[in-house]
Amino acid sequence: MMVTSAMKSIATFNAAPRALNFFEKRVNPNRNLESITATEQGTPVVYYAPALVERASVLTLEMGFNNFPEETFDMVSSAFQEAAGIPIFFSASAYLRAASTITKILAHLANNLIDTSPEFRATEPLSFLRPGDILPAADFRVVVEGDMEPSLLCEHTIGADGTLQRQAV
Repeated sequence: MMVTSAMKSIATFNAAPRALNFFEKRVNPNRNLESITATEQGTPVVYYAPALVERASVLTLEMGFNNFPEETFDMVSSAFQEAAGIPIFFSASAYLRAASTITKILAHLANNLIDTSPEFRATEPLSFLRPGDILPAADFRVVVEGDMEPSLLCEHTIGADGTLQRQAV
């Protein structure tokens, strides 16, 4: 799983660089990620500025998963490579080595074709010191992709620890 963020002024034309916030391997479904371990790279902080830099900004959050079964292709490729070293397959060893290399290339190409876009992308405007706008504060937010059912906000709250919790009825 990879989570990136990018923030820029609404007056800026060029794309903002992405910051890599989370990069976790082997993430299981429904796993709660609260923080990055101290021994890994990453940060839960999306954006920090010591002072007000821009009065109006745009924040984009993206989350992607590598769903391609690379292990299967690696296993097949190494099986071809090992078979090429067995004396009984000596006459076909060149073909087996070629099959191993082609399997690696096909896996790389397929991975690039399948995992090209993020599974989640949301953009939120942040306005500071603009008449009529509600000032954003440092806290936890629910960011969703696209439209959200209004009932979701009525049925849930954001806990003090930042988790989305169902309200007691």
